[in-house]
Amino acid sequence: MRADSLAPTTAAAPAPPGRLALWAGLLAAPVAFLFNLQTMYILVTMTCRSARPWLQLSGAATLLLAVAGGVLAWRNWRRSGVSWPGQGGDALARSRFMAALGLFASVLFSLVIIAQWMVTWVLGPCAGD
Repeated sequence: MRADSLAPTTAAAPAPPGRLALWAGLLAAPVAFLFNLQTMYILVTMTCRSARPWLQLSGAATLLLAVAGGVLAWRNWRRSGVSWPGQGGDALARSRFMAALGLFASVLFSLVIIAQWMVTWVLGPCAGD
């Protein structure tokens, strides 16, 4: 057996993800929630007049956007090293923090979008008339 094969190997620090990927993973779910809220208000009268499922399509599309933001945040977290953000102030710790925050925000806003979407299924668009 060679002596150098028994020596501990030091893994290189992972490269932090790009800024655009970090910000997209962080902001995709809140933007999807705001877009869902606005389109629900806009489409409710049109959906009430016609028999088309515009509100359900809007809910599904924005939920997919929020989940895609969560997947992107998950990939950013995996790319920056799977550990909780530490006390360091370097780019890797910042990337871990933004990725973890994007993951939590995606879960939260996905649940809010689901709650908004359930109302359209239970009450329907013409419930107030």
